[in-house]
Amino acid sequence: MDRNLPFVKAAFFFNGSADKPWLNVEAIRVSKSQDVTAILNLTGPLKALQTRISSEPALPEAEALAYLVTGGPLNQVSKSEGDRVAAAAISYSAGQISWIADKLGVDEFAVKEGKTLQDTLASVGQYLTPDFYVGAKVGLFNKQAVLVLKRKLTKTFNIESQTGTSQRIKLNYEFDTD
Repeated sequence: MDRNLPFVKAAFFFNGSADKPWLNVEAIRVSKSQDVTAILNLTGPLKALQTRISSEPALPEAEALAYLVTGGPLNQVSKSEGDRVAAAAISYSAGQISWIADKLGVDEFAVKEGKTLQDTLASVGQYLTPDFYVGAKVGLFNKQAVLVLKRKLTKTFNIESQTGTSQRIKLNYEFDTD
């Protein structure tokens, strides 16, 4: 086994229905220089996983993430590796900052990765009534800003209007699979 490539140890526990497992996953990558081990832990129920990035020896989280993604330190990554580290940081941060929605008193606060890093958006919104949503999306790496209004028409249909650099109106069909 090439120790420079990541490897994963995983355990899935079932105590109840099969669609509600408890996970304990550990992804590990030893650095190219063999002196740093970066670790990503995922633990908890599937619908509320807790994530943690660490390293041995202990490094700042951003540095440990760079080792996890590339096998090397942040100051030695290439441009393409830097894009991968940034995308991983955004994805990881999105899961870590969900508590902001509670602190701000909003229904939604999320970071949504686009097709490219430049297209990544922060999204915040609130249901003013159970049927009427007002939100905004702001580009993290560009000057894009979008206002979103959504109105529930029936249990399964809603109409959504977005305005910003372009305008659109969408009719959405939504259904629960639970």
